[in-house]
Amino acid sequence: MRLPIYTFLLPFVISSACAETSQSNNPELSKSNPSLLDTTLTAPANQDDIHQFEHVNLYSISSSSNGVYYIEFIPLSEALQSGEEPEDLALPPYLMSDAHEIDPDTLFYLENEYRNSVLEFAGIDETDSVYVFDLAKNHIESFPVSAFRIVAFINPYGADLPYRKTDYIFGLDVTKRSEKGDRTYNRQEFASIEEFNPFIEGSAIRIEWNEINEADYPAELTIDWPEYSPTKCYSFAFEDYMYFARIYRKGQAEYGIKIDIRRGGQFIWSRTDYSSEGSDPILPMLYNNDNFSHWTGRWFRNKPPVLFNVYVVSFGCPAVYYIHEQGNVQSLICDNRH
Repeated sequence: MRLPIYTFLLPFVISSACAETSQSNNPELSKSNPSLLDTTLTAPANQDDIHQFEHVNLYSISSSSNGVYYIEFIPLSEALQSGEEPEDLALPPYLMSDAHEIDPDTLFYLENEYRNSVLEFAGIDETDSVYVFDLAKNHIESFPVSAFRIVAFINPYGADLPYRKTDYIFGLDVTKRSEKGDRTYNRQEFASIEEFNPFIEGSAIRIEWNEINEADYPAELTIDWPEYSPTKCYSFAFEDYMYFARIYRKGQAEYGIKIDIRRGGQFIWSRTDYSSEGSDPILPMLYNNDNFSHWTGRWFRNKPPVLFNVYVVSFGCPAVYYIHEQGNVQSLICDNRH
């Protein structure tokens, strides 16, 4: 996998290099489990953390529907928005015009030189694989990049004539990788596109918070939070880590949460989230809903454990937090235009 060239890309159809359709018509996918060499390595509980944090791309898996089409895709738009590349390398000129015959309810598929350009700008090789990590199933599936078509469609949140590449959303169409009945809005999964699988099979752990007495909650963790009052306390154990959480409340509808993680006798990680415009903390201990869970585990080789899905954000992309003093954070690549 090449490092991505940040720029934007888009698919449409007007020649043999571009195909147009209102529905996804990908060929049957050759789905497989990653090889044993790639996936069955497990991290011993007492391993020393190696904190190189080498580059691994993580992608959200997004969906879009407008009544005419439904599509699931891995977003590639971020790599095509820098403006450094000539626009006609990403899109046929016809798609960048004020032509009213361009149907905004159509999916456009890029082929040949346009597909090659999109993959190049995104830093993806045709020989790479797409690794999908389904947290709820605790399972990884792999697909060759070549199994998926590159799709472009006009941003459903709005676009102005004449169309430019930044008016399009680009992605790998992965709709057919899962059964229609298996699709849910809150499905917890994401992807990586690499030469080798970066994930550890079976490493996703759903945090089952246990309510504890306030006397068992470390007093030094309680904070003076203006307008918020501390309420219930929780804990969770993983390997030699102890997770603590405390809910804070403001009025009847606003909440905050403070999560602290101790390893041995030292607190090494802390995060506080609260309700604000466009974001809210995820509080599985209050709602008892598996669709809204906190996740942890050693997902990557030679890296510390992670924490994921602690808040929902409208303006931005989800993030994976590495549980370590360095406090590294990695945002998933998404297309969050509104």
